Order: sequence, then C-alpha cells, then structure tokens
Amino acid sequence: MTKEIVYINAMDKIYTLIETGAYSNAIKIMKKRGRLSGVYLYDVNHSWYIIGDAYFKMKNYHMAIKAFKRACKVYPEDWAALMAIGNSYSELGRPKLAEKIFRKALLIEPENMALWFNLANALFDQKKFNLALVEYSKIARTECGLSSRANNMIDMIYKHNNKSVNGTPDA
Repeated sequence: MTKEIVYINAMDKIYTLIETGAYSNAIKIMKKRGRLSGVYLYDVNHSWYIIGDAYFKMKNYHMAIKAFKRACKVYPEDWAALMAIGNSYSELGRPKLAEKIFRKALLIEPENMALWFNLANALFDQKKFNLALVEYSKIARTECGLSSRANNMIDMIYKHNNKSVNGTPDA
C-alpha cells in the first residue's frame, strides 16, 4: 500500500471518531506529546486542521487556534484554517483579532461569502455597525445562502441605529 492510501485509511477512522463525538480520542491517536504521530505526518496541514476542528468542537478554542496555526505554518495560503482561527477568536470574544484574521483570509479567497459574513460579524461584535452594514449589504445582494442571514443582520443594525437615534438605550 502507498503512504497516501495508508493515510486515507487512517483518516477514515479519525473521521468516524469525530462523527461520533469522540474528539479527544481522535486527537490522542493523531498527536503524541504535542506532535503529529506516524501516518498523520503524510499531510501535516490537513492533520493539524482536523485536530484544530476537533478542539473547536470541544469548545477548547485556545488549543484549536494553536492547531490551526500549525496548519497555516505548513500552508500559509490555507484560507479555511485562517477562517477557523478567526472563528475561534470570535468564540473567545476577541472580535478585533477575528477581524484581522478574516481580512488576511480574504486576501487569499476574496470571493468567499462565508469569510465576508464572518468579517461582518466581527465588525458587528466590535460595534462597528456602519462597517458591518457595508459588508452585510454586499452579501445580501448576492445569490448565496447567506443573503437572508445578512438581511437579518442589516435589520438588526437598523433597529439598533433607530433606538440610538431616538434616545432609547441600546439593547
């Protein structure tokens, strides 16, 4: 068997563990003493991404960020790992860092509406409502699956702005 086939078979077992919620078991198999073990060295970027995803699903966002950064170290153009780092920072309540990472990912994948949506959310979370509105509006004009969610966020911003203008305390 080739190394690739061995890796694919090993990853199939990891995917099964992840699908069943056995995230820590998957991580323990893939990683020993902080390093990838054995067959998982075949595709270092993907292996670290999967570990990061498992940590993210466990809500261990700090460890997820570390793993996603290791994936990016191998393949700096990995916009999906960058997006996952941004999402992790968002979950940690660090929208400014999330914004920075989403902008970096958009330099690589500028047509990705999910990245734009997450950027808009990071701006919203920083209370940069006018900037968020610009981004949500771009998404709302597209035919992507996020346009209705973008419209909902636009409505929320308008309601917030109306409350602020009318002197009603912010919700």
